[in-house]
Amino acid sequence: MDVFIKPADKLCPLKAGDELFVGLPDAPFDEPMQFRFEVAFGEQEVKGEPILETLHQMADMVSHLVDDFTPFLH
Repeated sequence: MDVFIKPADKLCPLKAGDELFVGLPDAPFDEPMQFRFEVAFGEQEVKGEPILETLHQMADMVSHLVDDFTPFLH
């Protein structure tokens, strides 16, 4: 069973040398670790927010804005 947990610290932007996982000392390590990454914006207004989630929110906002002006488009 795969379990993926979002960390409290997003490590954004990820840099060389950042620790992705720290295990217990002397703990057996049998399986390769899997990590998932999200591509995120680096601009100050949306820094660290996942691109897909942010784009969906922006598309919804534009859709609602267009809907608000639809009665005036004659």
